[in-house]
Amino acid sequence: MIENRYNKIVSTQRMSDITGTQKEQYVTYLTLINCLIQPFQQSFGEDIDGSVGKDYTMFCEVVDIKEGDKVVDGSNTYKVVGVNHYQDSLSNDHMEVIIREYKQ
Repeated sequence: MIENRYNKIVSTQRMSDITGTQKEQYVTYLTLINCLIQPFQQSFGEDIDGSVGKDYTMFCEVVDIKEGDKVVDGSNTYKVVGVNHYQDSLSNDHMEVIIREYKQ
């Protein structure tokens, strides 16, 4: 089973309105998500828009993660850039989430 390979526990943040103002900020949305994070690329690369980052694939149980969310793993923060849900006849339902770490 794929979940036997999960070796990290992360949380997510989602953009939310700040009560009483017209501003938005990221707030904690989900916690205690068991997952496996593997590099998708070997090194940081430049995007068309000029930003520099590195992509990873995060394997996890099926949860409410959307593009634009952030994944927080200790001091590392990644932006969700793609979400895929997989299921098969062996009950191996899981998500493969493409996350991007931006170089500062």
